[in-house]
Amino acid sequence: MIAISSAGCTSSAAEYTQHLYREGLFKDFEFMVEDHIVLKDLMNIVSLNMQPELVKSCAGYSLCSNAENDRQNYLANVANVASKAVHYKCKNVIVWPGYVPVVNGFEKHNRALNNGEEFECPKRTMYLQNLCRSLYTLCKKFPDINFCIPTGRTFYEIPTSVEEVQWILEDVNAPNLKYWHNTAHSHLLEKMKHEAQDNWLQSLGDRTWGVHLEDVVGVEALCPPGTGEVKFHHIKSHLPKNALKVLRISEQFGAFGIQTALDMIRF
Repeated sequence: MIAISSAGCTSSAAEYTQHLYREGLFKDFEFMVEDHIVLKDLMNIVSLNMQPELVKSCAGYSLCSNAENDRQNYLANVANVASKAVHYKCKNVIVWPGYVPVVNGFEKHNRALNNGEEFECPKRTMYLQNLCRSLYTLCKKFPDINFCIPTGRTFYEIPTSVEEVQWILEDVNAPNLKYWHNTAHSHLLEKMKHEAQDNWLQSLGDRTWGVHLEDVVGVEALCPPGTGEVKFHHIKSHLPKNALKVLRISEQFGAFGIQTALDMIRF
């Protein structure tokens, strides 16, 4: 199955996705909503994607946080999204796990991508433990929802390695906890001298519930597959047959960009 995500919208996710749907171009596809704006009966929603920038009421934006109030606030917000997912019979919620606090993290992220500098996050274990506590709570409270952990976007997020994903899955040990691959994020992490992008699916292919298909040009993600640096032909052989495939690109590329990308990645 291929779904279309309304990522990177300047208008609301709902408005953009409704526009594409009403144009009649994508009636054969399911849709993923990027936040808790749910499109009700307009279309079949395959998953809800929990992104920190869309959760303004959460100061910490992290299920890994050592600040218990911040962690609990974000946990409550994810639980609210899961409740909406249950109401709309949506089986999947993609959860942004969080990050390890790093001084000047965004500046170092840019330096890592632009100059090839390598940065590490020390003392990640306690943050991984906090995350596992949070995910265990969610999985137990919502046993019919698949909670999916996406590939981290930068060196100070979690997870940034196959080992971390395996550690999380084994520690929580819940049948409804899954890995969700992101082609752009894995490519960016490789550019920052972390996990090689091919390792993710080679090691986690059988535990991968779905994939975000987006390309990278330079330091910019959310590009249509086939227009940038990601080698998509390596992906097919490692994905489970029934994995959810979500095309995730910026609205700046328009309907034509989406259709072109769909023609390229349909497998």
